[in-house]
Amino acid sequence: RYVVVRRSPDDQVLIAIVTAEGPYADEVEQLAHTALAQPGVVGFHWLLNNTRTDLSFGSPLRHWGAETLAMRVGATSLMIGPNTFFQNNVHLLDQLLAAVGEAVGPAPSVADLYGGVGTIGMHLAPQVGQVISVESVAESSARAVQNCAAHGIGTMQVINQDVLDYLRTQPVAAWPVAVADPPRTGLGPEVCAELLRIAPQRLVYVSCNPLTLVEDLRLLGSHYRLRQLTGYDMFPHTPHVEVLA
Repeated sequence: RYVVVRRSPDDQVLIAIVTAEGPYADEVEQLAHTALAQPGVVGFHWLLNNTRTDLSFGSPLRHWGAETLAMRVGATSLMIGPNTFFQNNVHLLDQLLAAVGEAVGPAPSVADLYGGVGTIGMHLAPQVGQVISVESVAESSARAVQNCAAHGIGTMQVINQDVLDYLRTQPVAAWPVAVADPPRTGLGPEVCAELLRIAPQRLVYVSCNPLTLVEDLRLLGSHYRLRQLTGYDMFPHTPHVEVLA
């Protein structure tokens, strides 16, 4: 169904193919060996997706070569897998992370909502007391734990839980700053309501969909004032833009 190619800034490549169920084992193994013989290819994954959804992810069946790919971001290397969400445009990512760090500033604690493999949280760790990274995808949470351990970061707590469920357990003023990097669907009314209840002093919102960002800002605007809005052309020659609020 799909061939997914992930390339690191160091020109290493992790390939995943996504198929439905079928007697493909011999063909896939032959394809894996052919792929791994190419320069720069470090790993090959076979993923299963029987659903009708248009998603280039799947349940792992088997892999050859390296299980993960090292994505270098500034001075940090983050290990990602075939189902891991990660910013495609690594060249602009450094600038975006620097801007997020500036917006957060020094703080005793920061909630990193939709934390993924720890990209934002690990960047913030040196400047804040504690980072609480919340991520619902188990594979990404596991990678975040591994990435923190590899870089000796002991001030980041990784929680594998749905963001809304996590927020519902938090008291008012649980942390002074929250960073959110949600999927294209945005935060939505329920998450916004919980953030308004907890009432951190500052919200830093990374959006990949300005349309859902506008809806969320309307809800958050009852208690928060928008101070800065910056666009990042992460996807040149497409109508998509990343926005930092």
